[in-house]
Amino acid sequence: MTDRSPSNKRQPDERHRVLSDHKRVGKRFIPPMLQIPGGFEEMRWIERPLPELLWLAFLHDLYGYEAGSQIAIGLARAAASLTGDKSTYAATSAYTSLDGGRQRRLRSLLEEAGFSADMERLATAVADLVSLYPKCPLSFLVQHGQNAADVAGSLERVKKVLRSLFDKTSRPATHIIGAGIGIALETRRLIAPRDATVQGWRGLAAYPDTDESRKIAAGCRATINVLFGSFNTNSARPWWPEYFWDRGLELEPCRAVVTTSE
Repeated sequence: MTDRSPSNKRQPDERHRVLSDHKRVGKRFIPPMLQIPGGFEEMRWIERPLPELLWLAFLHDLYGYEAGSQIAIGLARAAASLTGDKSTYAATSAYTSLDGGRQRRLRSLLEEAGFSADMERLATAVADLVSLYPKCPLSFLVQHGQNAADVAGSLERVKKVLRSLFDKTSRPATHIIGAGIGIALETRRLIAPRDATVQGWRGLAAYPDTDESRKIAAGCRATINVLFGSFNTNSARPWWPEYFWDRGLELEPCRAVVTTSE
């Protein structure tokens, strides 16, 4: 008897369609992400994305996820309109492209657009960070004399926010990832279909309490490295993340904890 049941194996033409966006090199098929000039650079969350997105956590801590993210989007839009480059203005490093003249123009643009109050909120949010990290690319947001004078207090506040971000799946970490994706979408540094999961990034306000927010979070986490790959920045190795961690060791050196078993 001839077996007429449908075959589980893909037919050659179906396989060809599935791999149509892959590049064949010998017997290997290279997926689209790895065809990007310069390659796709996978990186550890703590190594670069966390320090790049840290400023967003201070906004969320003071003003909440939705309001804090909206303030950040206003800044990013203005910065992107000034430079015209492809930097992702969710990242702290992107603001190194603003020289003194552009920084002043950026402040003027925001004030002219009625965002003076948001400028004050931004300055308040990043004051501790700028106080401890004087080379921070966002230091232009804080006026002279506005830096936090209490170094010990600033250090404790920064440490408190930072501790909540080490776990990439935590609510605060998920929120800065979502806001980073949102900024990239709003400034068209990231293009995604209308029905893409990441388009629902605002829904992360409910994370992790709903199935939908958890689904959005998974999509955003899977996408975040796209914002920081070497192909999407002016420099493959921005100095800010390294400076952030090195300066952190200056502020409070790590001490090894030795435990003994009885």
